[in-house]
Amino acid sequence: MSLALAAARTAFASAEEEVRRAAVAQLTPAEEEVDGALAFLVEAMGDPSWRVRKEAVTRAASWPDRPRAAAALTLALAEPDNVGRRNAAIEGLVALASEAVPPLVDALARGGDHRKVMVDTIGLIGDPAGAAALEPFLGDSDPNVRVAAAEALGLIGGAQAQAALRRTLAAGSGELLLTLAAVDGLNRSGARLPLSEIEPLLVQPTLRAAALEALARGGDPAALPHMTAALHDPARSVREAATRAIAELYVRVDETAQRGIQQQMAILARPGPQGGAPAKHGDPVAVGVDAVQALIHALLEGTLEVQGAAAMVLGLTRRLEAVRPLTLALGDPELRDVAMQGLVAIGPQGIEALVTLAPDLEGRLRADVYSLLPRFGPTASEPRVQALLGEALGDEDVDAAAGAAQALGEVGGREALAPLLRALEREGPVALAAATALGRLGVRHYDEVRILISSRGLHGPEAPMLCRVLGACGREADAPLLKQALGAESAAVRRAAAEALALLPLPVNSSVEVDEALLFAMADEVAEVRAAAARALGAHAANVGPQAIDALERAAHDLEMAVRAAAARALGALAREASAPEKTKERARALAVLRKLAEAPEAVAAVPALEALGEIGEPADDARLIAALDEPDAEIVKAAARGLGFRRSAMSAARAREALDRALTDRRWDVRRAAALALGDHGPAAHPLLYARRTIERDPLVLEALEQAMSAAMGRAHGRQSG
Repeated sequence: MSLALAAARTAFASAEEEVRRAAVAQLTPAEEEVDGALAFLVEAMGDPSWRVRKEAVTRAASWPDRPRAAAALTLALAEPDNVGRRNAAIEGLVALASEAVPPLVDALARGGDHRKVMVDTIGLIGDPAGAAALEPFLGDSDPNVRVAAAEALGLIGGAQAQAALRRTLAAGSGELLLTLAAVDGLNRSGARLPLSEIEPLLVQPTLRAAALEALARGGDPAALPHMTAALHDPARSVREAATRAIAELYVRVDETAQRGIQQQMAILARPGPQGGAPAKHGDPVAVGVDAVQALIHALLEGTLEVQGAAAMVLGLTRRLEAVRPLTLALGDPELRDVAMQGLVAIGPQGIEALVTLAPDLEGRLRADVYSLLPRFGPTASEPRVQALLGEALGDEDVDAAAGAAQALGEVGGREALAPLLRALEREGPVALAAATALGRLGVRHYDEVRILISSRGLHGPEAPMLCRVLGACGREADAPLLKQALGAESAAVRRAAAEALALLPLPVNSSVEVDEALLFAMADEVAEVRAAAARALGAHAANVGPQAIDALERAAHDLEMAVRAAAARALGALAREASAPEKTKERARALAVLRKLAEAPEAVAAVPALEALGEIGEPADDARLIAALDEPDAEIVKAAARGLGFRRSAMSAARAREALDRALTDRRWDVRRAAALALGDHGPAAHPLLYARRTIERDPLVLEALEQAMSAAMGRAHGRQSG
């Protein structure tokens, strides 16, 4: 329904809110009524109902003649009494964006009592074109306008706005609020000021927090004494600003400067006579007990940003008092990573405190501490640490015991092997972590690990884990033992043996016997064993014989989904590896099976088959991949898109890009994302398609993929040029 202007005005006189809102929404003026219609919308912006005001703003912001709408809304800013109308006009102008700047600038040049509102609006729009018009108002007769101009320039940002704000600072007017607004504006716009411009501001308490933020952004390590001095400031806001500044400065500088900051902080944080705030800002000041306590307080009670900064700075102080609060902060998921960084920054002296503290912590924190210990370097290999971790393998908390096992895998020595072997008896996550640890230690202490496993044998309840250990050790000599385990009574052992064999480097001679055992396992009564055997055959694809293709083809039609998926992936590996002339038949057979699987309606078989065919790159599969883009299953479509990303020959690539361009319009965001990433593999030729989609795409994850794809395409172009 549409209403002419007169009808809309009549309806707007109603006492019913919805009638008035509908009158605004349905307004359809004649061409000669445009000015009157805009005036009507401005009038509606003063309605008592926020819904009516919002509708009026929406109509004005979408007005076909945007400059005309901007001019009408600019006039409405002069509204002296109706705050709702004025705020609605501001909202509409901000929505009109850059097209609202010219009428605002013209009106501002004419002056008036409402010039602060116009200055604020230009700042909210944020268009750099407004910066030049705002600079003169930094010297306006009204102090409120001067401050507003500084704030607006900070919102606009850019070189011109920053230059104007820096000139305001250099003028040194002594006007506190204007100076503060200028510093805040420079901070907001990301300006980097030299230390010499900021130092004079630090003497004024009101400016100190903003000045500290500016110091951090400047990235000059020479500013550190000012920051440490401010840790003693009586104002909490300044102390927190100093904390954030030290943390940001540390992140901004390079590694050499970071080491310098660490050294300075460690020196200033040494226990000893403590000073108060300096008489002169910039003098080095010890980070005394009061400052450390203030940092701990900030870590416990500050905002998340302050807490993160406090954790980092506490680490830089290297004070042992910081160990306990930082350890407790590990329990907060949002602070966990930075608390770990802080603890590691304390250095080797902190590990003693952690070892003492760990047994009394709750289970999750114990686990975090144990997993953190290896990051302390060689100190974590000391006997006391090893004893703590060995004892923790029996911790009643599963996470803690698993964390200890993980740590021993990184820093343990020969003495850790026996405790880890016993930990395999606990089953579950602890046994898995212990097996992983033994596998890592087996790389360094293979003979000892092999002796321990031989003494146990691969027939007890821990045998599956022992198979995993042998697989992680990765020695060809263990193949016969694992091959024997493929015939064990326990299905769990047979599965683990197959998985371990997949990890061993097997030359052709020894691979033949193993492959025979794996082929036998392909007929196992337990689906998990059959799937593991298929994956192992795929892992040794370069060495398997034609019998493997027969077994995998049968497995590709197995009743169990996991077996079919493993077989499809293994066949893909065989087809990729069978590039030698003597393996032409094997390659052809593997491709034939893959092509049948690619047309299967179920994703579990079609997805790995399509991915393999795409990577192999036979032109004969172009049509098959393109047709798969029309399948109803999104996983199949995404696999086909990934496969088309590999199409690089001229004719295949052109067809692939055309098909992927169509996929960019799919209703499913994940399909569009896959198509975008696949186009990124086509280099500069895909740029027009990616750019065109970016102009209309609304999903943030797809937009991210489009940006990533365009960067990847550009990288391929540069790679070809440099080659």
